[in-house]
Amino acid sequence: MTKDTQEIKQISVKRNRTIHKRDHDDMQTTGRKQNPAVQVIEIVAAISMMLNVVQSVIIYILQAGPI
Repeated sequence: MTKDTQEIKQISVKRNRTIHKRDHDDMQTTGRKQNPAVQVIEIVAAISMMLNVVQSVIIYILQAGPI
């Protein structure tokens, strides 16, 4: 084995600002996009939580009895 094959050659890594910026912009745009199904699930969850609060208040009033 020669000395050249025994050495580990270092690969120079250069950052390309345009590629990095393009990837960063792509990540931001995909993060902003929202699936319509997710929006529906969020709306249903919010409505469910509000109905739960209303139910809790009604049960509390019924347990208190006539004042």
